[in-house]
Amino acid sequence: MQDCITLDAMRIFKEEGKEILSLGFSPFHKVNDSGEFRHSRLLTRIFQFAYEHANYVFEFKALAFHKNRYRPGLEGCEESKVYCAYKDPMRFDLLISIFKLMGIDIIEQTISRLIGR
Repeated sequence: MQDCITLDAMRIFKEEGKEILSLGFSPFHKVNDSGEFRHSRLLTRIFQFAYEHANYVFEFKALAFHKNRYRPGLEGCEESKVYCAYKDPMRFDLLISIFKLMGIDIIEQTISRLIGR
C-alpha cells in the first residue's frame, strides 16, 4: 500500500513540474569513512552498531531496504550522504541529542525493550 501511495505521489509531483523529490534519509545506512572528512571512529562504530543491532529502537534496516527499492543509481535517482559535524570532541549528550533529532528516544526505547513493553 505504501509503495502505491509513494509511486502515485511521485507521478503527480512530476505532472506538476516538480523536479526533485526526497524520500528523506535512512539513519546510519552506509555509515563509513570515505576519506572526505576527519571523522570520529567511535561515532562511526556506534552508528554502525545501531544500524546492525538496534532495530528495535528504530527500523533502520527496513527503512533503508524500502528506500533502496526506488533504485538509486538509475537515471533520475540518486542517493546522497548526510553529514553530522560538531566542533567539540565526542560527547554522549550530543549523541543522544542527534538520536532525538531523528525522533529516536534511545534511552526510553531501550528501557522498554529490556523490561518487555
